[in-house]
Amino acid sequence: KQSPLHIMSVDVNFLFNTTTATHNGRDYDAQQQQAQYPDNVHDQPESSELARSEYLQHCELDYTPSIVRWMKANYLHTQDDAVLVSGSNHCCNYLQVFRFGVSHDGGSMQVSPDVVLKMNAEIADIEFADDQTAVTVSRNGEIQLVKVQRIEESGNDDFAIDNASDCKQDNGNGDKWSLSVIGAAAAQDASICYADERYKQYPAALTSVTVNNISGKVVTADENGYVYITDIDAQKYITSQRCCSSAINCIQFVNSYTIASVSMSGQLLLWDLREGRGTDLNVSHATALPRKHGALMSLCVHPFRNHIFATGTEYGTVAIWDIRSGGGSGSKHGHAAGAATAESYKVFRAHNKYTLVNDIKFLSNTSNKIHGLVTCGNDGITQMITQQSEEDWKHLTQAVWNANTVPIQEEKYAVNKVDFNEQLNVVATVCDSQKLSFFPI
Repeated sequence: KQSPLHIMSVDVNFLFNTTTATHNGRDYDAQQQQAQYPDNVHDQPESSELARSEYLQHCELDYTPSIVRWMKANYLHTQDDAVLVSGSNHCCNYLQVFRFGVSHDGGSMQVSPDVVLKMNAEIADIEFADDQTAVTVSRNGEIQLVKVQRIEESGNDDFAIDNASDCKQDNGNGDKWSLSVIGAAAAQDASICYADERYKQYPAALTSVTVNNISGKVVTADENGYVYITDIDAQKYITSQRCCSSAINCIQFVNSYTIASVSMSGQLLLWDLREGRGTDLNVSHATALPRKHGALMSLCVHPFRNHIFATGTEYGTVAIWDIRSGGGSGSKHGHAAGAATAESYKVFRAHNKYTLVNDIKFLSNTSNKIHGLVTCGNDGITQMITQQSEEDWKHLTQAVWNANTVPIQEEKYAVNKVDFNEQLNVVATVCDSQKLSFFPI
């Protein structure tokens, strides 16, 4: 039986450096940052009258987290919110639920560690297929489905799971959630990706995964430029294709039949799955930044305008793309990716030079008229740029970027991932300093 992983949870009143510091040529201090979180600046849930500043929380972990994902919104109206965090230390790889909600006395928000699951290998990425199913991909080539459920919704003690030793029920530790690997009663049952099926001693080093909630398609990519396509209901059948000459760092669905990828070669590629026949995936759009900008490390697609993309580079810059404005049409295997036209993208200095922009997310909540971006990088900075409207992206300049960018987190170590909860208007981040953080916006 696995021994429980003890996590220390603390509620902290977060303060930025009280001494004046400079970022992107602008001064900021604690008073300026506190001004970003006025009480009742956004509509609050009916059950909550807490000040927005109460949503600013941190939790110290016993391992180094690498990924954070908000749970799907199925439970928001009746239950606490929660995030799924993966990470590792010198001995184990973990997948863990953290609850984020109002304390028992109703006077503050709190972060509470919940069920933890030990994984076979380091998790490279997580994507939710539905409210209760997370798809994880690992550095050892495994694709796994993890069932994420509240204890009261898991049924009684006869709740069926495929690997009982990997799932913690409410055993007196106060856990409210359960985690179980679906269809993995034995290690050999896991779906494993191989770049070449003839050499199964060399599994793929997976980097990213994306899931289409309508078709059930799961698409993942690896460090050798291969893309793997499978299905939620038929994981054993995996097709693969060499799609890029370098490592693919991030991949996302643009719509139900198109995926986008970014790579170490600085390419932004769009693939039309309808044109795929076995190993004959076709590139529907291919473009690249000039080499001076380096590799593309992160990618996000605008939630309402799927012709707009944001990418983070290895040199601390962010590129905003509008693929309607230019770029190359593609061919098979992505070999036709040429330099993008000046009208198709704009590049902005966002982080310190030579900083990997590890993650980037659009902030778009029409109910509260929030439009913007949040980015995080190896310089320890998480920052947010706000826009008045969605249309402002095409008019954005470096001066406007600087004037509208606010650092919301400053650490001594790299911030690895960021995720945005539209209902709460809260950003969650994980940092190499073994910290999980929540920031209201």
